Amino acid sequence: MTDPYRIAPSPGDDTYASFHPPADGTGRPGDGAGGVTSTMLWILTAVFAGLNTALSVAGQEIVGSVFGGLAAACLVVLLVRYLRRRDR
Repeated sequence: MTDPYRIAPSPGDDTYASFHPPADGTGRPGDGAGGVTSTMLWILTAVFAGLNTALSVAGQEIVGSVFGGLAAACLVVLLVRYLRRRDR
């Protein structure tokens, strides 16, 4: 029985099929641009979520909820950025 997950050689070629990036220099959609922005959004999300937790525990629910809303907004922006890059 043949293995359906085995990487077989290409017809007429002695090497195994592999990924070759496009010649025009474009790689995967997530490469390069956006790395710093995404990193900053993740850091802000963690900071805002931490402030939300700390202020809520300290009894400042209203101020804490503002930071919770900001954390949720950062997550929405991250999701939108991911979905846009995935469709390219």
